[in-house]
Amino acid sequence: MRIAVELTGAFVLVWGLYSIRQSQIPDEGRVVEQRGSDPAMEARVMDIASNFICSCGRCGEKPLETCACDTAIVERNEIRRQLGNDQSDLEVIAIINKQFGSVLSH
Repeated sequence: MRIAVELTGAFVLVWGLYSIRQSQIPDEGRVVEQRGSDPAMEARVMDIASNFICSCGRCGEKPLETCACDTAIVERNEIRRQLGNDQSDLEVIAIINKQFGSVLSH
């Protein structure tokens, strides 16, 4: 009886640790581009994104406005969020550069 209880406890522990680990592994495609319906705002997002390359390091330094990886989507979503907070384009560029880096020098 004691062995059955110990085995059950061990199973619950292993299953719990496995579940926690699985929840920490990002699902591919889980990041969603949060495009708005305002074409002028989206143009600003892409204009700001044109100042950066993707910061993931796996994309071969693609331009941020065209890269489709999850990192690029996260960065563009952050640009949208900052613009939604009434930040100027220059302020957003500084914020994104501080947060993600990879600003292009013009």
